[in-house]
Amino acid sequence: MYKKKIFIQTEFQPEILERILRILRHRNFININLNYKYNLNINKINIKIILINYKNIDILLYQLKKIIDINIIFI
Repeated sequence: MYKKKIFIQTEFQPEILERILRILRHRNFININLNYKYNLNINKINIKIILINYKNIDILLYQLKKIIDINIIFI
């Protein structure tokens, strides 16, 4: 079982968190912890996710990179 932390920075969109969680669910990743912070000055959202799964994390990263509003993703 893999336990990973993912940091994501996105443009502010009301539905962005829902889209990220949907990808996690469809790829069978289990979300342990999620921190979501909106930065008003630069109009960006910083998201920190701790998740576990038996699959490789590259599958998830590939899907997350398809979301246009995501600027930065790192593990």
